[in-house]
Amino acid sequence: MTTKSNEKLTEIIEQLTEIATSTGTLPWARPWSDVGISTARSASTGKAYRGINRWILGIIGETEYPGVPNVWATYKQIAAEGGQVRKGQKSQTAILWKILKVEDKANAGKLKTVPMLRTFNVFHWTQADWPEGTEPKVVAKVLANARLKEDIDSSSEADAVVQAYFDGGGPVVSFGGDSAFYTPHTDGVQLPVAGAFHSTEAFYSTLFHELGHSTGHKSRLNRDLLNGFGTELYSREELVAEMTSALLLSEVGLDSDAQLKSNGAYLKSWLKALENDPMALSWAATRAEKAHDHILGIEAESYEEKEAA
Repeated sequence: MTTKSNEKLTEIIEQLTEIATSTGTLPWARPWSDVGISTARSASTGKAYRGINRWILGIIGETEYPGVPNVWATYKQIAAEGGQVRKGQKSQTAILWKILKVEDKANAGKLKTVPMLRTFNVFHWTQADWPEGTEPKVVAKVLANARLKEDIDSSSEADAVVQAYFDGGGPVVSFGGDSAFYTPHTDGVQLPVAGAFHSTEAFYSTLFHELGHSTGHKSRLNRDLLNGFGTELYSREELVAEMTSALLLSEVGLDSDAQLKSNGAYLKSWLKALENDPMALSWAATRAEKAHDHILGIEAESYEEKEAA
């Protein structure tokens, strides 16, 4: 990555970390569930943003443009659809990774991969004026497909996610005791009995956290899970697991305000432990995305290459 690209990405991560650490609670999960209308989406593709774009545009959409579809587009894309960005409106930055294959001069005849970062200035669709009926087509689709949480049997959906993961070769889960943890050597999750938890949301939050860890097993996504408490990689892995838990809670409609505060406090504690590493959040967001997809049985896309503004 070029020095300029690295500086730009660091700036974006620092912005997100500032949002994360300066608020009393974090809307980490709520903005990105297809349950409602707040998933951050690209107007050009209609797809949900992924990786770090998912988190930063999700939080900004939830806090600054609540109650409307969270759709973003470049100035040119808005103009192409008949809109006009209002004077003085501030854009946000979305990033796109392109993975290039170039000749490896140290190994003649062989290719190596080099990440290239591109950035796009995007606006929320409500920052533009639109002639009647010309809003981005994605907006109408989001509203048409929105699901109210009241229409969801959250526990049943959560159970279905967990069972499908187990059936697809997930870890063994045991209940009992007063601790929750994942053990890579045995590929096993240990949890207290469900009745010991203060709420249904707390139970599934903890379960999803440990399942997030389990995706790092060498037979799955193969992350390094053998780092001791207090090390940088241990802290990074905790971010991955908790971000995975937040995404899955949102997926099944269990992201209550109380649970969001709990998730937020946990994430903030690990962000503080990594305060000298502004890239940690981007690293964790990418791996949480892959863990989320793996648990749900979604074939992973190379979103570092395909993310579009």
